[in-house]
Amino acid sequence: MLKVRGKETFNICYIRLIIKLQITNEHQHLTQSNEYKSRWSFYLVLAGVVTTFGSSLPVGYNIGVVNTPAEVITQFCNESVISRYDVILDKRWLDLLWSSVVSIFIVGGCTGSIMGAFFADKLGRKRATIVTSGLWIIGALLFLLCERANSVEMLILGRLVVGLSAGLTTAIVPMYLTELAPPELTGAMGVACPMGVNVGVLVGQVMGLNFLLGRPEDWTYLLSVYALLVIVSLPLLCMLPESPKYLYVVKRDEETALKELSRLRGVSASVLTEDIDMLREEVQAAEALSDQQWSMWRVVTDPRLRLPLLLACSMQAGQQTSGINAVSVPLSCTGTSMRLFCTTSIYD
Repeated sequence: MLKVRGKETFNICYIRLIIKLQITNEHQHLTQSNEYKSRWSFYLVLAGVVTTFGSSLPVGYNIGVVNTPAEVITQFCNESVISRYDVILDKRWLDLLWSSVVSIFIVGGCTGSIMGAFFADKLGRKRATIVTSGLWIIGALLFLLCERANSVEMLILGRLVVGLSAGLTTAIVPMYLTELAPPELTGAMGVACPMGVNVGVLVGQVMGLNFLLGRPEDWTYLLSVYALLVIVSLPLLCMLPESPKYLYVVKRDEETALKELSRLRGVSASVLTEDIDMLREEVQAAEALSDQQWSMWRVVTDPRLRLPLLLACSMQAGQQTSGINAVSVPLSCTGTSMRLFCTTSIYD
């Protein structure tokens, strides 16, 4: 009996040794021969496509879509106030109401961008993106039902909700995509979100053509049709892996992080030494900075951050002073502020 048990123990140890040698040989073969390289995997491509069409594109769409139905929406706002409150608005107050409908989107966007980092750390990158998808759908429902409810408040609330979702999207989605991508592909993945926003502005303008959804009676469908992309993308978004960096650095769940990293890259975690080393460095850096209190004044005065801060502020200032806002924001041109550009609606 002792001989049999000793032989079984020897066989088990031998099998374990063989498996360990196979894993070691696989790792050496992939790393030393440079056969394994960072590449586009299925889930990485899927994440880029899904977030671009389901999250980033609706941001640009809602920026540009209110151009076409501006006159119709203004008329709806006027009729809604008259029928519900028995108040007749003059041109000045009607322009103010229309300006509120448009600009409330920016208020929601600023709020969402400030809250983005909090939700990304609290819920996770993927779940926070799913929450923003839910906000997109809620906003579309408010647009779709505001005319039937004869409620200008629902229209304003819908613009606020989609603005909040837009702010969250622009804060969370680039973070999510860059954390999913290997270092060599970070730049390419970082382009996905702004590209989706720009394409969304174009789509919003095109959908406002008369032979699509540009007729006066179709303005609620024009404002809410983006929800179809969000609904289609939502199940695919749920299939995506969570950010390994979030799991490893923020949640400190090493096991789940390695599983998600392996699923994302499409290879065994044993050969992803470079990615794992980067995650460990992130943890060490986070621990080193955990005792330091950072404030806005310290960010401004830190010599190490002076050049990046100057470059970021210069790029933003250049964008804002380039005149792009005069092109991208809604131009109903009914007021005196836009006399230099036109005297009637640019879509008449």
